[in-house]
Amino acid sequence: MAKERPSDTIANVYQLPTIRAAVALDRNNPGKAIEILQPVIPYDLSAQRGMLSPYERPSVPAAASGTEAAAEFQKLLDHPGVVVNNVLGALAHLQLGRVLCACCDASKARGV
Repeated sequence: MAKERPSDTIANVYQLPTIRAAVALDRNNPGKAIEILQPVIPYDLSAQRGMLSPYERPSVPAAASGTEAAAEFQKLLDHPGVVVNNVLGALAHLQLGRVLCACCDASKARGV
């Protein structure tokens, strides 16, 4: 993709880093995945294409503390216009509940 479309800003700034981070996760390298996703943060909420990054970042087990992961999942839920009807919106509810239950407050998790 990078060779075929070198001037495609969306591919080079968002899509390729997200793909590379997924590959790093698959290779059991969560630190590298977080590093790769850092430059993508400013584009997290830019239309629906931005949803994978904030969903994927806290999903990396060693990458974020519980409160950081909860904040990332909450970011998706706070912007329903971005999530629309994408499955990641529903999964963000599930993951936020899991994170809150595991690290913070089980009673808060029930309210998610």
